[in-house]
Amino acid sequence: MWTEERRRKQAQICKETKPWKHSSGPRSREGKKIASQNALKHGFRGGILRQANNLISRNNKLLKEIK
Repeated sequence: MWTEERRRKQAQICKETKPWKHSSGPRSREGKKIASQNALKHGFRGGILRQANNLISRNNKLLKEIK
């Protein structure tokens, strides 16, 4: 548990260093693909959506093979 003093100190450090300006996010195609799925990782809906996406991907691959 952080004390009020520690919170103020950390807030001051964040204001000085501005870590959000150094964040660049994923740069590679693979990294962007992984990051795009971050919201789907947790919870009940995430599992269902992931399963649906997998089924759609499999179906698309099969359709391409048939053509």
